[in-house]
Amino acid sequence: MNLNRRNYPPEHGIRIPFGDLKELLTGKRTILMVDSESVVGALIKGYSSKEDICQAVADFWNVVREQDMPIYIDRIPTDGNLAGGVSRGNWRLVGEHGWASAKAQIQK
Repeated sequence: MNLNRRNYPPEHGIRIPFGDLKELLTGKRTILMVDSESVVGALIKGYSSKEDICQAVADFWNVVREQDMPIYIDRIPTDGNLAGGVSRGNWRLVGEHGWASAKAQIQK
């Protein structure tokens, strides 16, 4: 999940991982590991002091509710986040581990 404005508007950061995986995640217990302490705090509290993040948090919980997806949220250190390199354009781990990639469908 990316709530960072560098890549997508906040509302899309919520929908990209969940929208494309809706069938896979619906009704499943899910673990969300995030490397941003402020994002974890906002998701767990349900709000932020930033208006755009509040909207993203509301969107996130609406998706979780709509998909009947019990979720556990925890923080992971940045160095332990396997997706961190990819989000910054480093695809080395993708090749090393044979990960598949797919184009995200941004919902409007």
